[in-house]
Amino acid sequence: VCGKRPKFMENGTRYPYCSRTCASKQGLNPSACALSTCEATGRTAFGGYCCEQHAIDAVQGREALACTTCLKFPRAVGDLCTGCNRSQDPGTARLMEVDAGSEEFSNLEAHFVGEWSGPGIVPSVEKVYRVVLPADTMRGYHDYQSSRPNETCIHTFFSQQCICDLGTKLPVLCDFKSCGICMSIKSSFRSFAFGSKQLDGMPERGVYTYGNPFMADKDATSCTTSPYRVMIACVAIANLALEKVSAVITEYEPGLLFTRGQLPLFISLILRLSCPRTSSCIQSESEELGRRKRS
Repeated sequence: VCGKRPKFMENGTRYPYCSRTCASKQGLNPSACALSTCEATGRTAFGGYCCEQHAIDAVQGREALACTTCLKFPRAVGDLCTGCNRSQDPGTARLMEVDAGSEEFSNLEAHFVGEWSGPGIVPSVEKVYRVVLPADTMRGYHDYQSSRPNETCIHTFFSQQCICDLGTKLPVLCDFKSCGICMSIKSSFRSFAFGSKQLDGMPERGVYTYGNPFMADKDATSCTTSPYRVMIACVAIANLALEKVSAVITEYEPGLLFTRGQLPLFISLILRLSCPRTSSCIQSESEELGRRKRS
């Protein structure tokens, strides 16, 4: 039951418990291992499975949903396994991948495509991560929202440089100080790459976010090993009659300048190129980016 102490033996008989205490916790009618092909006694220490390997087998055999962090063990607390839940810092934002066939994914994709206004082919949304924010951050945002009943919640898009291989590995925020995406998420827009508190823009420095994802995409740059361009879907509280507007007026849409009241909701991983995403496409985009920097 506890998975820690050796099983009790008496007169050559080995019992399934280490003591009467563990036996009482299991109950008079112990349940079988949660793996369908196993009839051994399940243990609380392994989430109802008889051993660690059977917990892993349940995920691999699609009998249980995998932990969204380690992708190895079954979920036990929310979308995390017991081990990842224990190691999770409650004061840190984390990511959870949204299933491509879900309503949540479809709604965000439809909003992205519907709001995109710019030349060329609309990029395809390949992956979506939900941003799970700390309780204190959510509480502060809702308090701010409650204090401004006459202001409006609007959905916007924000992007910055992404240094890490987000989308190609586990859905984990990186610790690179130069990663504008991960720094923005972890701080809920209170700080950005290299610890900057505001971003360059016209007519002044601030946090620029856009209703049109095409406008946000101009700020998106990614590392050469990732096929994706990264964008953050946000919700922002604004008095549209008073909110400052960027002086960069384009034929599409000016940017709204926010210095408070913005919250990250999702990360969208998009493919911008219209050709199939091959290594040659990635290389050509990388070379183009290098030419722009040199010029």
